[in-house]
Amino acid sequence: MNEGTTVLITGATGFIGGRLVEMLAGRVRVRALVSAYTRTSRIARYPVEMVRGDIRDEAAVAQAARGVDVIFHCAYGSRGTPEEKRAITVGGTKNVIAAARASGARLVHLSTQMVYGTPEKGVITEELPRQEGGGTYAESKVEAEKLVEAAAAAGLPATILQPTAVYGPWAPVWTMGVLARMREGKVPLVNGGEGACNAVYIDDVIQAMLLAARREEALGERFLVSAREPVSWRDFYGSYEEMLGFPATVPVRVEEAVEPQRRGRRWALPQLLELAREEPSVRSRLGDTFEGQLARRLAGPLFRRRSTPSRTPELDKLRRLRAKPELPVYRLSPTEASFYASTARAEIGKAQRLLGYEPGYDLRAGMEITGEWARWARLVPAKAEEQQAQQKRKGVEAQ
Repeated sequence: MNEGTTVLITGATGFIGGRLVEMLAGRVRVRALVSAYTRTSRIARYPVEMVRGDIRDEAAVAQAARGVDVIFHCAYGSRGTPEEKRAITVGGTKNVIAAARASGARLVHLSTQMVYGTPEKGVITEELPRQEGGGTYAESKVEAEKLVEAAAAAGLPATILQPTAVYGPWAPVWTMGVLARMREGKVPLVNGGEGACNAVYIDDVIQAMLLAARREEALGERFLVSAREPVSWRDFYGSYEEMLGFPATVPVRVEEAVEPQRRGRRWALPQLLELAREEPSVRSRLGDTFEGQLARRLAGPLFRRRSTPSRTPELDKLRRLRAKPELPVYRLSPTEASFYASTARAEIGKAQRLLGYEPGYDLRAGMEITGEWARWARLVPAKAEEQQAQQKRKGVEAQ
């Protein structure tokens, strides 16, 4: 795209749309459809033409798209009832398609890998059938994709991109959401976190979007967008543990992750005893429950350690640590547990061949930038050297 290109970005105040604004502002003419100016603080510092309007309003979308060359459709329903979410995702896509036709614009539609469900193993490619019954988000994304494909078949220059788990600065789910959960509880690592985490850094997604906007080979196609290779969930969450400076994950079996939620009742004493024998980490977590305390009284030898001196520095430290309230372990739905247990790998060969897409960030590089941003945003503690520098600055200011 050259300087004379005008682009419209829907969802410009969101995570991916906001990063796209940052990358394009000043290089091309950028117009953003925004539902409320109060949400524009992140992009307001850039030379962006903001058009206030609701994605569900066909006339407002048509007005915003007038005279543009490319529409990047990033908006989707993330708040409200399932009906409201669907109205934004599906109804909004209908309006964007109509506006693209009227203005003669090229359309880059942002979807998700989740349209393929969660295969247990193997390789995820664009040839897989899209799944129904995956919840409001996935179902509405499938429906929106079909609308774009139908429009493309009728002549609209359109491309569908299907990113995997997108992380990086401002990521609401896979960065800010992860850190928030880890501060408040412990994240279960299903099967020890050995499942395949198909994560992709935000700037690689932006690269794919820009390629899709100009490559003729992209027209009428859909592309999975991910990193070169998946990583383990243990390594992915481990990167955030390193930022926080404390352990915030617990390895669990699939059965352990979902059974309490499926049963919907307290553990019976025999099951408590069985779990306590098998898994020390479970024994520790169950110790503070009513059933755990009962089990201790009825089966003291099971929990009793060998006789040790009553007072040593090491035991005093252990007692202090054990006296602190232990954070709860999050429970997973069966669908979530299957997602984390899956070893299926997202294949990006099609995007590499037709788009020229080449991921530039592995997990280490992506998390290094993410960590810097998280420290700036005060979501995680500053590094020791940063803390020392801050203390020195305070000392100089005090003099």
